[in-house]
Amino acid sequence: MGYPVPLDDVEAAWLWLVANSDALGADARRLAIGGASAGANLAAATVVRLRENAVSLPALLLLAYPALHFPLPALDDDVHAVMATLPRVLRASASAVSAMFANYAGRLSELPVEVTPGHADPRGFPATRILISEYDDFRPSGELFAQQLAAAGVPVETRLCTGMLHGHLNRTPTLPEVSHSLTFFADALQSSPARPRFPAPPTRPR
Repeated sequence: MGYPVPLDDVEAAWLWLVANSDALGADARRLAIGGASAGANLAAATVVRLRENAVSLPALLLLAYPALHFPLPALDDDVHAVMATLPRVLRASASAVSAMFANYAGRLSELPVEVTPGHADPRGFPATRILISEYDDFRPSGELFAQQLAAAGVPVETRLCTGMLHGHLNRTPTLPEVSHSLTFFADALQSSPARPRFPAPPTRPR
């Protein structure tokens, strides 16, 4: 199903987790939300929705090779030169990215920020960690989002995963870069403080 059903499901799961955190033995002030690729889009979009409703923000946002902008920002020339040598099956072509967003949103014009959370106002976002695969057509989206968060005063840390393609967390953790990526997120979870109280920006119509 397309937007907003997947986002509604993630929001409902998050609100259930917060409401039942005591019974689960979890500290609601330290809960994190995250995802990879399209899941990272849903995690960031959930933060947009929660922030605008001024309820239950996570303490930490974890994003792996996120797809947050449409159109995607351009690759740097040096990265583009390497990726041009890759088989097409390992690439996310412009037409494939367009089809992905059109399938989700039902259109490609006037997309709501819940579909493209990289275009939302980043103020009030929780501290964020972003994994970026080196050879990935979605790399510029993660890098741009990190810049947007930093400019808004949001604590953000990135890790560029050397030599990795999109989806590298699906590979065995014995691969050093996969292990390092998991550690990057695990360290963030272990060291995350209780959720700060960010001022919420004005609510915008959807």
